[in-house]
Order: sequence, then structure tokens, then C-alpha cells
Amino acid sequence: MIFKSPIFAQASGSIAGTVFSRNAGGMYVRSRSNPTNPNTDAQQAVRDAMRQLVVAWTTELTNTQREDWNTYAFNTPTLNKLGEPTHKTGQQMYIRGNIPRLQASMARADNAPGVFNLGDFTPPGPISADASANNIIIPFTDSDAWANEDENGMLIYMSGRRTRPGRSEKDRSNC
Repeated sequence: MIFKSPIFAQASGSIAGTVFSRNAGGMYVRSRSNPTNPNTDAQQAVRDAMRQLVVAWTTELTNTQREDWNTYAFNTPTLNKLGEPTHKTGQQMYIRGNIPRLQASMARADNAPGVFNLGDFTPPGPISADASANNIIIPFTDSDAWANEDENGMLIYMSGRRTRPGRSEKDRSNC
């Protein structure tokens, strides 16, 4: 959890099971945990995309393209969880914009956007589902600029609730 502290200007380290640290987004506190790596197909796809994009950034993009991404990143702050503006590097913005494109089998965007914003997006809705037809309807506004340009798309991710083996419906309802 990211936070602003009226007491600490900076805190790092751990006390009992709590870890205090700082990153580009600001100070944060989290519970100490043992990391897990389920190594799912989706995880591997994102890792492969990131690997491809890092290689492209360092070996395929021209100096001008990298400078343009750095300019875009400098002029396009993102918001952290507290709503405060933070700046990413050009490489981070390049990867941020291209991982979803690679996941959707779209062409990589090597040229930085010429407009310094993250775009406008009208949330879809209302969403309706028909379980008997195994159908979900997700209406969206086609008047947004992205919807009327070539090589753009809206990616929709969905997941179902997974049940651990041996757990009954009653056990799941108590979670």
C-alpha cells in the first residue's frame, strides 16, 4: 500500500511482518511474504513480450525513436494510487504501450505518440451476460478517437473464480 506519512520523511526496512520501502511511486508499506511463481501461460506471454520489447528498445529502435519516447514519458505523467503524478522513463512507456499490442497480435508501435496524454477512454457498459447462451455483451462508445483509427483496439480480460481441489461450494462462500 502506498502512503504519505506525517511522521516519516523516509522509511525503509522491516519491523515484525511489515516492510517499509520506497520506489518511484513513493513510500509504501506491505506485509512480508514469500513470493510465489505459478508460472502460468499468461505470465509467460507477458514475460516473453517484455523480453522482446527490451531487446527492441536496445537494438532495434533508433536514437531518435528512443529520444521521442523519453520526451513523451517526460511530458505524460501517470498517476499513482494516491492520485499523484509520477514520471516513467521512455523505455517504461514504450513497454507499457506495447505489451498489450503484442498480446493482441497487433503490430508493435515503435514511434512514440505525438500527443502528450494517455488518451481518452469511455468505459464500456452496461455489461450483460447470458449464461445459458455462454454470451457476454460489452457495448462501447465508438466516438472515442482510438475506436476510429487503424491499428487500435480495446482488449478485454476476463477470468473466472478458480476453486482449489477439495473445496466445497460452502467453503468458497466463506472466503
